Amino acid sequence: MRVGYVLKRFPRLSQTFVLHELLELERRGVDVVVLAGRDGGEELTHPAVARLRAPVTYVGADAGPAADAVAAAVAEHGLTHLHAHFAGWAARVADAAGTAAGVPFSLTAHATDIYRADVDTTALAGLLSRAAAVVTVTDGNVGVLAAMAPGARVVRVYNGVDVTGIAPGPRAADRTRTALAVGRFVPKKGFDDLVRALAVLRAQGADVAVTFVGDGPERGPLTTLASDLGVADLVSMPGSADGEAVAAAMRSAAVLAVPCVVTADGDRDALPTVVIEAMAHGLPVLATDVNGLPEMVEDAVSGVVVPQRSPEVLAAALARLLDDPAGRDALATAARSRAEALFDLRRNVGALADLYAGAGAAR
Repeated sequence: MRVGYVLKRFPRLSQTFVLHELLELERRGVDVVVLAGRDGGEELTHPAVARLRAPVTYVGADAGPAADAVAAAVAEHGLTHLHAHFAGWAARVADAAGTAAGVPFSLTAHATDIYRADVDTTALAGLLSRAAAVVTVTDGNVGVLAAMAPGARVVRVYNGVDVTGIAPGPRAADRTRTALAVGRFVPKKGFDDLVRALAVLRAQGADVAVTFVGDGPERGPLTTLASDLGVADLVSMPGSADGEAVAAAMRSAAVLAVPCVVTADGDRDALPTVVIEAMAHGLPVLATDVNGLPEMVEDAVSGVVVPQRSPEVLAAALARLLDDPAGRDALATAARSRAEALFDLRRNVGALADLYAGAGAAR
């Protein structure tokens, strides 16, 4: 089996799940070739990119010529299957190239490619119907996609991390009273609600700070908001960080806050990899009830789930967690077990490999 991964951009820090997937496929002996529209365009890359043996070819951003180049790569590398991440540009290219080259294609649909108001659902339904298999990362997504294309083969496979390779961090009593937030500074992350929650806690006299790891277009507005609310001194924004730096931050923080929201145009997160990493590290997660987050975090069992766009409720939940180290330890222990059971990279990528192997017969 030789699989071509079709991606709009590679590598990208915000898509470490793709890198994890590729590395695990290689560990399992699957030959992989990366066919990307263009480079990720980021100064910082995940250090694990250096371990990837797969050749990376940039085929250009124009869908027509890109599909021709991908079809040519099928012949050049003897590819038996094409897989695209995101049901947009990459899936359209894989569809056209697979048809031209006579090999099956599959795709992984996430969230922005399903729910945004500008998604052409008619075209998407056609893609889903033509794919040998459609992978998606939450149970909620499965229902939406199956209804959109009733004849499509839609399966849920969670993203994963190498849970066994991560040692749980220190106990709660040995951590700082700092909440950690990790991700691109974009509206769907809801980081502005976390700043507002911090202002609520300051007014109540609570001792807490927040470190936002990442960068993006909302950095300026977030900085201004923190200043306007009088909490600029409690907010740290060190910029983007690679996986090792994020892991170090997780070992010292008290809570990972994931205040995601559904934006006005329907955009939302699906299954943030950083949540799986936190669960593996033994870092309690405080998340909102958006898309796959309640599938990841069982409220009051392996974390805490609150309504989106509710800074006051977010603040109250954060305060309870900070004031209860024993409770945080119990949540962290349950979260680690849940990560091992549901989000283990080896098991989940094994399911993908089986799917690719059987895609030709199912086509």
